[in-house]
Amino acid sequence: MKKILCLFTCALCLVSDFLCLISCGNQRSPIPDMPVNLEFSIVAAAPQLSALGGFAEFIVPQNVSQYLGYGGIVVVHTYENKYCAFDMSCPVEAEANVRVYTDFTGVATCEKCGAEYLLIDGNAFPQKGNSKFTLKKYSVYYNELYNSIYVTR
Repeated sequence: MKKILCLFTCALCLVSDFLCLISCGNQRSPIPDMPVNLEFSIVAAAPQLSALGGFAEFIVPQNVSQYLGYGGIVVVHTYENKYCAFDMSCPVEAEANVRVYTDFTGVATCEKCGAEYLLIDGNAFPQKGNSKFTLKKYSVYYNELYNSIYVTR
């Protein structure tokens, strides 16, 4: 009887852990969905992206067809030689004018709450602070022929 009770308790724990994992994984980002349309030549607009670990921040649109999400976009050239883009709005603060800024180590830090996110791996997981969310990620298309990047939602 003790063995059955122990197995039942273990099974119940596994089910509750699984449900928690599912519900936590489905949390919606507090950053609202906003239009994203950013296209640029790496050589002309962001030569620092040519190097692995390079990043470029875009906060002010340069033309009428450019849309930079909720709080701006940071584009990162990861150490795996891929390009990733994230919204610069801190998910803890969820305000368009409260941004994360990236340092030379590939860590983005919120200017208000101090939350830190590791960008250089392409995931933007929180590293420090009380954030439950990653930075909002956008789709990046790299055109090798023209050495250009297109970012969209």
